[in-house]
Amino acid sequence: NEKKHVLVCSSTHKIGYGVPVVVERHVNALLANGFNVTVAGPASKDDFSYVGANRLDIQTPTDIAEWSLQNGVDVIWAHTPPYYSVSRWTGGKIPVVALDHGEPMARLFPDWIHRERTNHQKDFALASCDRVYAISDSVVSEARFKPDGIIPNGNDHLEQWNDDFLAKRDRLRSKLDWVGAKVVLNVCRFTEGER
Repeated sequence: NEKKHVLVCSSTHKIGYGVPVVVERHVNALLANGFNVTVAGPASKDDFSYVGANRLDIQTPTDIAEWSLQNGVDVIWAHTPPYYSVSRWTGGKIPVVALDHGEPMARLFPDWIHRERTNHQKDFALASCDRVYAISDSVVSEARFKPDGIIPNGNDHLEQWNDDFLAKRDRLRSKLDWVGAKVVLNVCRFTEGER
């Protein structure tokens, strides 16, 4: 009984970015369930190591499709653009599943025209995938191409709130003069334009 081969791709694998954290958890779950896993996308010295998985420094969706067809990949999981479009190059021979992590609203940024074009390309690519999942209800509500369902990121690797944090929170609120204020925490990408 041969192991099924899953290729997982993302445009970044760098430590400090959110999507690679999800990719690492995805890869670990696949490995723990007996799959042969290859991780593809651009490589850098600051990347997650994905222990137990094969690692490919492949840049383009066409190269990922070609490699996958030549190396017996059974399923491709695409976590980011431009890899959603890999399904256009596999000719339906390999199922492609996309996980949409969402995009910030294009009109909030000075390069909004470029971002809007990217969103249109993303919509076109997602339409050719076999399945599309979003990471949350909010991503579904913002999606222009409606996903098949939700696969939450599962942030159980992060600290969970408990009563031990109450005193720390109160000290920090006093220090920052935030007593009685509502505080909204937001997660954003680490690129300059989005900070």
